[in-house]
Amino acid sequence: MATDEQVDEAIEAGARLVTHIYNAQSTYTRRDDGKHLGVAEMGLMRDALTVEIIPDNRHLTPRMQQLVVKVKPHDKICITTDAIEATGQGPGTYELMGGKVWVDEEVAYREDRKRHAGSILTMDRAVRNVVAAGAEVGSALMMATEIPARTVGASTKGRIEVGADADFVVLNTSLEVVATISRGRVVYSADASLLPASL
Repeated sequence: MATDEQVDEAIEAGARLVTHIYNAQSTYTRRDDGKHLGVAEMGLMRDALTVEIIPDNRHLTPRMQQLVVKVKPHDKICITTDAIEATGQGPGTYELMGGKVWVDEEVAYREDRKRHAGSILTMDRAVRNVVAAGAEVGSALMMATEIPARTVGASTKGRIEVGADADFVVLNTSLEVVATISRGRVVYSADASLLPASL
């Protein structure tokens, strides 16, 4: 696992993203000369780094989400779902990734039911969880749209403006999906009567 010194070396070499913070990475540890930070803490501390969170309440518990939202600037937090093919299919056992995956109401496990095998998190639920963790709605939406697009260099994604792709999601006040627009066309509608006539 990477040390704090190695994280700084990685930043110097151009690293800008901590993938899935607090998952499969080092946290603080004790070595002969004392305690040292791990990848997770360095991700929170270093302004050069954007951190990815999987806010499904399993990969990151609500309190861990609160920690990240409290200490990391919101323009450096990227929401990801880490969703697998079984997302939206309901609890059960699935043949995925060359083996069996067991899915409960919130997460997917490997066959041993001890190790995560990805998530079944949807982006709208991720946004609701981050808001529950203390982020303002606008910040949470930015973490789910603009920040991921910027992180991967997708200059026409993540915002609504002239020159950007006409892809967006309409949410209600409970942050539930009402409609999805792709390339300027409605591709999903929970209730067509809720959409403006101009769509």
